[in-house]
Amino acid sequence: MRIQREFGQKLPNPDSTEQKQSWAKSLQSAMALAAKNAEACVAQANKATQPQRMAAQQGCAEQSHRAAEELARRYRGRTLTTAEQAAYRDEETQLLDARQACMVRALQAGKP
Repeated sequence: MRIQREFGQKLPNPDSTEQKQSWAKSLQSAMALAAKNAEACVAQANKATQPQRMAAQQGCAEQSHRAAEELARRYRGRTLTTAEQAAYRDEETQLLDARQACMVRALQAGKP
């Protein structure tokens, strides 16, 4: 926005094609440089915290997997009633919600 604002204040003569082309090239170069700098900044921030985030996310996945196995073990080997099926689905949904919340917290914890 800053670049657009600055270049907007320095508009070329509308009758001069050469000035308009030069102005447009300068604007495009400035915008490309700003985009490159922003991408480099994001990449550097992500690289610095990536191992911690991955470890935290792996912990979330393992915890969720163990809880899902325990849930399946409790209901395994028999025909479930309608109430048991509903309870199973509710617990399964709660596990998925907890896993998602844990993953989000793991991502946010590593951000600068």
